[in-house]
Amino acid sequence: MIVERIIAMFNVGRYEHSTKKMGNCLIALAILISVGQSVWGYRNAEFNEPHITCLEVPTNRSSQITVLNILMIFVHFIAVLIITFIYFVHRRHIRSAQSLTTRFQFSENLTSSRLLITLSFMQFALFITYSIARMCLAKKVLINLTESAVYRSNILALYLVSEYTLLLPLITMLFLRRAKQARQSDIRSMIQLAAHTEFAATKEK
Repeated sequence: MIVERIIAMFNVGRYEHSTKKMGNCLIALAILISVGQSVWGYRNAEFNEPHITCLEVPTNRSSQITVLNILMIFVHFIAVLIITFIYFVHRRHIRSAQSLTTRFQFSENLTSSRLLITLSFMQFALFITYSIARMCLAKKVLINLTESAVYRSNILALYLVSEYTLLLPLITMLFLRRAKQARQSDIRSMIQLAAHTEFAATKEK
């Protein structure tokens, strides 16, 4: 999503003509990155006991999974910074846009940037909270080895990415609905302002 917003920022006038092709490329890139992370994280893993979820990492691959968790935290933190920067860039340039198409594209970029800021911050908060809680629980288990079952249960309860994934469509729809209402309000205000200006000019004549 961040890559798509960066492309939209530098190709404001030509962005709408390349959306379909660019979308397919970004989907393929996201799939390749996810598959690559899974292959690297679980390569040569020894599954000597049943594993119910992917959170139960084989002992010989725990260091690689830890690296992936740290990488995800870093990526989401950088994403929050980048999308915030993009938002302020669009906000500064929307007033200097000359054509109606360019102004509309900047307005759409502002709306999507607000949504991405919210989602990126939520994802960053989820991953960093999970990682910190996991480290704290792991230290407690090392002190008292009899609490390993409780540790696994707490880890499963703290991993809220699945719940976030289910709520993501609802969050997006509510955000877009609010953006649509704000846009309609702005259009009505502009129409009323234009009508008032025209009435004042006619009255002066």
